[in-house]
Amino acid sequence: SIIEFLDADYSFLNGRLATHYGIEGVLGDGFRLVSLENSQRRGVLTHASLLSVTSHPTRSSPVLRGKFIMEQIIGMPTPPPPADATPLDENKVTESGASLRDILEAHRASPTCASCHSRLDPIGFAFEHFDAVGRWREQIGNTPVDSAGKLPNGQEISGHLDLIASLRSSQERFARTFIEKLMIYGLG
Repeated sequence: SIIEFLDADYSFLNGRLATHYGIEGVLGDGFRLVSLENSQRRGVLTHASLLSVTSHPTRSSPVLRGKFIMEQIIGMPTPPPPADATPLDENKVTESGASLRDILEAHRASPTCASCHSRLDPIGFAFEHFDAVGRWREQIGNTPVDSAGKLPNGQEISGHLDLIASLRSSQERFARTFIEKLMIYGLG
């Protein structure tokens, strides 16, 4: 079923990728079927490739990850930022000592920004246990990762596995979006 794209408890790994994922016992250059049953990874949303392209070069990005899932997985386009929206100051993120969550909460204080960020950020923060290149982490600096949030439908989630379960419960929406994206690709 295409729904396994969301929550498959297996993947195809070679030794190098398995090491990156922290999975032992996979050796060699050839890709092979590997169980993810005792791992935090499920489906394609936790693949390092996808987590990397939805990050900035030096840090993860809840906004990019949330936008990707909204648009590419559940087919809900997000409007472009308003003309007067100020981008996140990367220096503030790295130098202030404040967490990215705190900085984005301050960013959402503007009603103009909150209209989109209140939907994007909780989805993206669900994947904060994965760094900019998709490695698992328990802390960012000295701060424990907080991947909890409240989805636009009011559902409380504690992280990516809850989000994936929620997406799985919307099978028809995912399937429709999957087919639409496949047709767009196929038709060029």
